[in-house]
Amino acid sequence: MPSELKGGKPVGKFVFGDFNMSSQIQLLIAGCEDMNCGKSHIFIHPLTSSGVWEKVDVEWNPPDLEGDCSLVPTTVDRFSSAAILGMSLGDADLDGYPDLAVGLRCVRSLNSDQIILPAILRNLAGAGERVRFQAYLLPGVESKGILKQIAFYDYNEDGILDLYISYEDKDGVSTSLYMQKLTKEAYFLKVMLTTGLCGSSSQCPNGVLPYGLPGYGFRASYETQGVDGGRIRSSGVFVTSSCCGALQLPFTTFGFGDFATYIENVPVSVPAPAQQIRKHELTFIVPNAQVVVVPYPPNNPLNWQAKLFLQPLYDMKVIYVAITLLVTCIVLLIVVVVLQYLEVREDQKERMQESQRFHFDAM
Repeated sequence: MPSELKGGKPVGKFVFGDFNMSSQIQLLIAGCEDMNCGKSHIFIHPLTSSGVWEKVDVEWNPPDLEGDCSLVPTTVDRFSSAAILGMSLGDADLDGYPDLAVGLRCVRSLNSDQIILPAILRNLAGAGERVRFQAYLLPGVESKGILKQIAFYDYNEDGILDLYISYEDKDGVSTSLYMQKLTKEAYFLKVMLTTGLCGSSSQCPNGVLPYGLPGYGFRASYETQGVDGGRIRSSGVFVTSSCCGALQLPFTTFGFGDFATYIENVPVSVPAPAQQIRKHELTFIVPNAQVVVVPYPPNNPLNWQAKLFLQPLYDMKVIYVAITLLVTCIVLLIVVVVLQYLEVREDQKERMQESQRFHFDAM
């Protein structure tokens, strides 16, 4: 634990993610220097034997609000053990770098009014670079009471993460859904692993399919070619919590921005005993797709079931890519046919010359 967060101060739940697209999972924790969260901090640990806690640069004040903002401490009760409001992980803008959904307590500089608003800490890190966040408020969202919870979820199953926001007022707790709209086309790959307790209803006890969230340690990664021709990669780990404060997604979404490309390699794995590897690899998946992997039987990854669900691709870029590939194949086919024709014609010419030379020698 970082020294700044020790001593019974408000500390959030641990968050696991690949925050800099290094394909390595990091551990993130947020907390406050005092009980009132006057100063807030975020730290990251690289999860290596030689790793140390590193403080993350965070701009807590949203650009469209004049005032000072910080994290929100919560009242810990039997339904929640998180002392910080939020810290739900998800790639809100589908740029490949995971963001954080949090609650921010802001004091306006004009009238010193205090207000608690849902916000997104956007990850501004570059590939393999130092992680840093910038706070942004949700457009059009106003305080409807005491903010109790905020969490990402893909409501429309379209890869764009929406947010569930819970408020408490005199009438009780109410939950609202904030639907996100991206200003430009973005591509993604959504990966989900089931519990792996059985593969189909006929294999399950009493013929009933189990439900629930993937177990701790389930992992999904990808590697493919980037827009600049280099290799890009990232990882996500399933440590889903459906209680105890921070609600994490039961799936992982990898964003690719506006670059439409085939995802060349997508390995998924589940925890295994020592000296064993339980990993299944998928290859060449189209963008804007959802992959559901059933890791059953767990000891035989080659027999794991993988189901692919595609989203409609209306962007003209994808159509242009398809047309380009088709035209390229047609041109290559024409070139091969022409070369084959020229070779056959040359062979016929040589045979004719040999035949004429034979008749001349005979005479």
